[in-house]
Amino acid sequence: MAKQGVPLMRERICAGEGNCCKNLYLVLQLADIRRICRHTGLHPRKFVRLFALGEFEEEDHEEDAVVQLKSRQCIMGTRRRRGWCLFFNGHGCDVYPFKPLHCDIYPVDYQYVGGRTLIKHHREKWCHARFGGLIPVTKYLELGERCDREQARTQRFVDRWNRLSGGRGTAAEFFDYLAQEVGWRSEDRRRAGNCDV
Repeated sequence: MAKQGVPLMRERICAGEGNCCKNLYLVLQLADIRRICRHTGLHPRKFVRLFALGEFEEEDHEEDAVVQLKSRQCIMGTRRRRGWCLFFNGHGCDVYPFKPLHCDIYPVDYQYVGGRTLIKHHREKWCHARFGGLIPVTKYLELGERCDREQARTQRFVDRWNRLSGGRGTAAEFFDYLAQEVGWRSEDRRRAGNCDV
């Protein structure tokens, strides 16, 4: 039950069909990569793809951290397999308990207008999520704030890479730098066991 005066909105309940795993290109944040590495033991280059700006679905990269490489500018996203997110196994998500933040907030969309946060459910025709009961809007505001913090951390990391590499680094060098930043070690793979990826 919400406290009196706290705005409510309908909770989104995922249909579990995985359509968003096929139809959306997912931007990854540094914290997402760290969680996935820690739980799967995978090196970032196994699941992170550096999408050139022109090939990424979204044209507006205002909030995304742009990695400068010698050959191109990129956005960090999830690799895809046969058109689907790499982690979709046909029935669900292999990394669901520690899924990327953008998966957690979809289909909620945040817009900042005049110092206010506007929250709306962004639905595509292929999304069959249904709406459940009313929940305090603060849940979505907290997710939005977490998203902002993770985007800011990712931006600082990418800015540091861009400054250190001078825009002349290779993808292999970036992945080594990323693995070091998220604390990946070769023994992580053995400790975490096998992942279906």
